[in-house]
Order: sequence, then structure tokens, then C-alpha cells
Amino acid sequence: MIGIVLLGGGLFILSLLLCQFRLFNYIIIVESFNVIVLLVSLLDSINGCRMTFVTIMSLFVIEISLMLIIVGVEIKEGCLRVSIGL
Repeated sequence: MIGIVLLGGGLFILSLLLCQFRLFNYIIIVESFNVIVLLVSLLDSINGCRMTFVTIMSLFVIEISLMLIIVGVEIKEGCLRVSIGL
């Protein structure tokens, strides 16, 4: 469990550095990481995987809400610019 937390923290810091601390780009990277975690938790038949699945799905909802808020604010300001890749 501690290894997973350390790995998640390391990926968080690495992705923030790669995205140059832009929240929208970071959320896109986290979404792709969450899809991988969801697929692994669905394929694995360990008892705790259902809890992992529910937790990741709740993170999905929070991240999608943040993405919609960011896009809405950018549209309201009249400047919607999404960078291409990293």
C-alpha cells in the first residue's frame, strides 16, 4: 500500500513537471492513467479491487468536473486554447 502511494506521488510530481503546472494538461494525463488503473482493477479478481474501482470512478467524476469548470472559465474569458501534447 505504501508503495502504491509513493508511486502515485511520484507520478503526480512528474506529470506536473511535464505539464509545466498547467492544470488542464495535468488532468488529461491523470485521466489516461486512471483508465489504465480501472482496466487493471477490473481484470484482477482480488477482493479489494471493487473498492479500488469505486475510488477511481469517484476520482473520474471529480476530474471531469474540474475539466468542465476550466473549459467554461476559458470560454467565458474568450480565450480557449488547448495545447497539443506535451
